[in-house]
Amino acid sequence: VNDQVTRNSIIEGITRHLGQAAPDDIIFLFVAGHGIKHRQSGSYYFMPSDADFDTVLAKGLRMSDFEESIKILSNNVHKIIVAMDTCHSGALEVGMRSGGGASEDLAAAISAASGLYILSASKAGEVSMESDQFRLDPDFPGHGAFTYALVEALRGAADYDKDGYVSVNEVFQFVARQVPRLTRGQQHPYFRMQGTDLPLVGMK
Repeated sequence: VNDQVTRNSIIEGITRHLGQAAPDDIIFLFVAGHGIKHRQSGSYYFMPSDADFDTVLAKGLRMSDFEESIKILSNNVHKIIVAMDTCHSGALEVGMRSGGGASEDLAAAISAASGLYILSASKAGEVSMESDQFRLDPDFPGHGAFTYALVEALRGAADYDKDGYVSVNEVFQFVARQVPRLTRGQQHPYFRMQGTDLPLVGMK
C-alpha cells in the first residue's frame, strides 16, 4: 500500500505471492488508485507511488504487463477475480478517477480459462468518482463509489437469495445497482464473467 507500491513490487507480488496459488484456490486481485493513458503511445499505465507523468514510461505499470501477469496465473489457477477502481485520464482531476475503457480492454485481452471475472469501476468514457461521503470507517477518508459498494457487497449486503453466501454474480448485481445511485447516474460499473458463478463470501 501507499509508498510500498512500485512497478516492481506489483509484479513481484503477483508472480511470487499469487504464483503460489494452487489450481483449486481463488485469487481475488483488487486494484485502487490512479492511472493515465499515455497521449503519444496510447497505452494505459497504472501509476505506482513513485511515478508521475514525466516518469510514467520508466516507473508506470503498463496494462500489457498487468495482463501478462494475469495470463500466467490463469495457466495454474482456475478462479481469478480482478476488481479495479482506477483511472486512465491524461489530466487527472482531484477527487475523480476516470476509467472504464482500459478495464474493458483488459477483459477482452485476457484469454483465460473458465473462472475469470473482471469487475471495473465504470464503462468506457465515464469517470469513476470518489468522495468523503463514501466512508466505510469514520477514521479514514472516503473511497471511490465502486470500492465503497464492493466492500458493502462483500460484507453481506449482496446476499439477495439469503442463502448465507455472497457470490461473484451477486456482488456485481449489488455494485451495478448501488454505484449509479451513489453517483446520480454518472457512473456504471462494467462486468465480464468467463465461467460459472461461484460462492465468494460466507456470512456468519
